[in-house]
Amino acid sequence: MARRTLDLLTGAPRADELAAVLDDLVAAARQILGDRFVGAYLHGSLAQGDADLESDADFLIITGGPVDEEQFVALARLHHRLAHGESHWTRHLEGSYAVAAELRSLSGVGRASWPYVDHGSDRLEISNHCDTISARVILHENGIALAGPSATTVVPRVPGDLVVADAAARLAEWLPDLDEWAFTDAWSQRYSVLNLARMVAAHETGQVLSKRAGAGWAATLWGGEFAPLLEAMVAARGATAFDDPADPAWIPQQHAFFAAVAARSGS
Repeated sequence: MARRTLDLLTGAPRADELAAVLDDLVAAARQILGDRFVGAYLHGSLAQGDADLESDADFLIITGGPVDEEQFVALARLHHRLAHGESHWTRHLEGSYAVAAELRSLSGVGRASWPYVDHGSDRLEISNHCDTISARVILHENGIALAGPSATTVVPRVPGDLVVADAAARLAEWLPDLDEWAFTDAWSQRYSVLNLARMVAAHETGQVLSKRAGAGWAATLWGGEFAPLLEAMVAARGATAFDDPADPAWIPQQHAFFAAVAARSGS
């Protein structure tokens, strides 16, 4: 299976390592889940072709029904083992074990309780983290099937008006709290800027773009005013440590960008 997986990862950094990690994950999950295993998929920036070494390896393993207690314990052991592997990508896995019927539904998004492993974690928990509009959009439009049927058959197309409404809700949630965390370190600085760029792009276009593509789209929106900030935040990915201090040179433009997004979105 490694050769086939590697062929699906065109352009991914350290693709051979990633393919080996994904093959291990999928084979073990299939064995643990048995008849409940429906398929395994990549979404996020890897599926969109814009991943870098700071990206998550966003996965969804789809199940025919809820994971039972015995399976949860076995999956928890699996993710503890994977997280302590030597590959770069074992520390960047992030994903959920999503129930197929719940994933197919566009009503009640955000209410699921699925087994989930966070980026960099070795612990399986229950979360609604991956039960989002954006995950469904990327899975349907760009999802990479590692095992199972095509991603277009496991999740429906999401109408653009739902993407716009979701982006509006996320902007209204994010913008009031940015001053509390967006300047604390280098990771928060770039994460806040690049995710806001994606949100405003989704709000205005009904499309879910990668961080890199969202930054490029937003860079043109205000006549290039924020292009230097956005380009610097893209370039900083992987070039500065997560816990380095935020770059003070960009903080004034960060404030200006946040204000421009708030004004444009009405949040």
